[in-house]
Amino acid sequence: MDSFSAFSVLVLLIALIPVLYRQFTSRNPAPFPPGPKGLPILGNALDMPISCPWITFSQWGEKYGGLVYLNALGKSLVIINDAKFASAIVLKATYGYTPHTENDELLVLANEAVKQFSEMTAINAFAVDSIPIFFEVRFVPSWFPGARWKTKVDVYRRSLQRMTDRPYEWTKQALLDGSDVRGFVADQIEQTTQLTAEKETIIKLTAAGIYSGGADTSVAVIACFVLAMTLQIPQQMKAQEELDAVLGAGVLPTLTDRDRLPYSNALFTEVLRRYTSGSAGFPHVTDRDDVHEGYFIPKGTILVANTRAFFNDPKIYPDPEIFSPDRFLVSPSCKTTQQDPRDFLFGFGRRYVLAWNANNADCFQISFLVQRLPWYISIFSHFISLHGQTEIL
Repeated sequence: MDSFSAFSVLVLLIALIPVLYRQFTSRNPAPFPPGPKGLPILGNALDMPISCPWITFSQWGEKYGGLVYLNALGKSLVIINDAKFASAIVLKATYGYTPHTENDELLVLANEAVKQFSEMTAINAFAVDSIPIFFEVRFVPSWFPGARWKTKVDVYRRSLQRMTDRPYEWTKQALLDGSDVRGFVADQIEQTTQLTAEKETIIKLTAAGIYSGGADTSVAVIACFVLAMTLQIPQQMKAQEELDAVLGAGVLPTLTDRDRLPYSNALFTEVLRRYTSGSAGFPHVTDRDDVHEGYFIPKGTILVANTRAFFNDPKIYPDPEIFSPDRFLVSPSCKTTQQDPRDFLFGFGRRYVLAWNANNADCFQISFLVQRLPWYISIFSHFISLHGQTEIL
């Protein structure tokens, strides 16, 4: 064994020390949630799915239940497959508060406050600042075998920094040059009496969130809607009929028309559920040990909400495999609607995506598409009839 290989093995063994220490010395106040049995030292590292993780997560949920526990190289991971656990666990991990019922006052208050805050600020941003790392390799050099990801992280960090800095500096310089620039950044700079470095950082990061998050989510939602309409022709035609009847043929809707278009709203909501553009929420990390539903969840556990499982849970949505906008319509025979998928789709706790206003705007972008879709929907439908429908996972 050459000196380089010996050194690599030595570094690996040193990195394994905290993993082995935790495995053999920890005493827990309650059992872990059920989950697949792992290997010694490695744990469930080899069980983690490489692609389409929501499929594996859902299979584990069917076998082990709403909470599934895994341990990969000493790092705890809990997959949440049951919606009733999601908000409660994240709320306690964030604020140290335990909701007593699904309609707990503080839980409802926190969710409502987030919605109201989003309405006041109209920010559509994904606040992501934590990546699950299953191994203590933060200090391993990039040349170490298996650590090439560190080079990629450095590249991604520089790209993110450029995306954050350059548009801001452009707007700032344009204002100094006397150009008539309008937008979020320009408004914030002009309204700030003393532009400190801290305030500049806040404006930069918020603007970057609007730019990257807004563009990505809007495109994803609209693309999923177009796909859904190629497969759900009767529902698309019914929405078209509603638009023509309420607004007139060829008239485009505005936000003020929303309450007059119940079926179009229900159609869009069902697309969010059945053809969701995201299948797993952004991860959270517990900042303290916790016991939930009799199961121990240690400090530092990564929590992942499998939202695809929520949307296909028959306890929440009867016949979940059926595309039915009617489930979100109030009628004489049905006084209440099924749960809005937005309650799950935009995350939980502090990582809740502040996108309710943007979502409303997307809804009416969708309504615009319904006005323009019929002529090429028929082309896609003919193609599907010839080549078969691709299963939507």
